[in-house]
Amino acid sequence: MRSLAPRQPVAVGDEGFYGQAGRADYSCSDYEGVAWKKLLALPAVDYGTVHVYPQNRGETSAAKPGTNATDWGARWITDHLADGRALGKPVVIEEFGLRIDPAKDIAGNAARDRAYTVWTDAVLTGHGAGDQFWLLTSRTDDGSFHPTTMVTASCGTTTPPTRAAPPRSCSPHTPGP
Repeated sequence: MRSLAPRQPVAVGDEGFYGQAGRADYSCSDYEGVAWKKLLALPAVDYGTVHVYPQNRGETSAAKPGTNATDWGARWITDHLADGRALGKPVVIEEFGLRIDPAKDIAGNAARDRAYTVWTDAVLTGHGAGDQFWLLTSRTDDGSFHPTTMVTASCGTTTPPTRAAPPRSCSPHTPGP
């Protein structure tokens, strides 16, 4: 790939699973066969990617009393940003999403909007390389939509929170040879 596009930054495109043997916590366990920090440390990898889906990973108050999906997502983000800094590589929160589900900590649009604001703020204050929510669209012809979709305002639902990041220089990290 480097011979075809020598200036193209390379990422693995994984979700950020930590791959720790013996951990019961799904996101930190080796169940998915991925070890995010080891992959990010490879010289051929220029930046890290992370997905944030606490409901899909059982990180809710219903699944784990004392856990909150919004807070778990913020911690997942800040932990990965810190790991990327320690390795000298930028990290992009490549996907994130929440379903409206009162049983899983997100009672409505306002709760989801608050979570997304907390998460985008965590990326900004943690000097992340960027973030992207999963799927902005309108409703499909049959009226349905993916449960974590940000549906356009014309459909009467919320729009994604946006912020203008203060100007800053790019990371000094340079893609590998």
